[in-house]
Amino acid sequence: MGSTLEAEAGAESPAHRPLLVSLWGKGGVGKSTLAAALAISLRKRGLNVGLISTDIFPSIIDVLGTGKPGEWFEACGVQVLAVSKELASRMWRERFGDEIYKVFSLLFDVDKETLLSYLEEAPWILEQVYLMMVVEGLKRFDAVVWDTPGAGGGLLMLELEEKLYRHLRLAPRIYSKLRIGGHEPIDKIIKSWRKLAEEILQTIHSETHVPIVVVDAFGGEWQVREILHALESYNLKPKAIIVNRVVTGEVCQSCKPFSILAGIASGTLQVTKEIAISRGMEISTVPLVVPPPKGCKMLDKLSSLFGNINVLR
Repeated sequence: MGSTLEAEAGAESPAHRPLLVSLWGKGGVGKSTLAAALAISLRKRGLNVGLISTDIFPSIIDVLGTGKPGEWFEACGVQVLAVSKELASRMWRERFGDEIYKVFSLLFDVDKETLLSYLEEAPWILEQVYLMMVVEGLKRFDAVVWDTPGAGGGLLMLELEEKLYRHLRLAPRIYSKLRIGGHEPIDKIIKSWRKLAEEILQTIHSETHVPIVVVDAFGGEWQVREILHALESYNLKPKAIIVNRVVTGEVCQSCKPFSILAGIASGTLQVTKEIAISRGMEISTVPLVVPPPKGCKMLDKLSSLFGNINVLR
């Protein structure tokens, strides 16, 4: 599935755009931990960094050991937002509530609260706001690290945004004859919605967006190929792969379980390297850390592993 915006992308120079780094992978592979470490790594370079998690069950707060969903907070020198359904609902109503009621009240005899309460349960509404938060963050920070939901949820956001954009391209043909109070044409409102959807998709497909795939060393090659295929079907070309929780036989040579895990990790790493080379992608490895890194001190140490990723320079 290619982007519908390829022919309409703006000509703004990438050098003048902030950096967007997104992490993609299945749930439980350590994306939130690595997202926090990557954000700290970018902060060490002198950048003003925002870390945004669009997972409605955010692990990022547990990883950082502070904050709560739905509010910006500072942690480890980085500004952090873990979205919440309540925050997204409030933002959607504030930004679009009046316009949506103007449009739909011409078609249905319904009060505003009933209409908005019904529509905000639609599958694309809150996902649109989550993506909007990421784009808004890029207007505030030098770099934004985007901690996506488990791959299915993150890819659903992209799919719904593409469908919304295509729908809004056709909508003016249908609604252009309707006017609000006999004066303001509806297509003016719809075009403003389309412009936002266009901005979101252009950001996601821009040259300054660095999608990074995170895989678990114990997951096998199927997870690598599956995630890459899914992202590429949305015209997203990952620029790096991070293999997380790599364990070697040296960890405990007399421990049979570790030897077995080391063998699995070695196989995954070898296949991942071959895939990365064939696609011109960078590859980085993160060792298994027990217990998992939490808090600024441990995350700061982990962040040192990402200083050599060229696509982030």
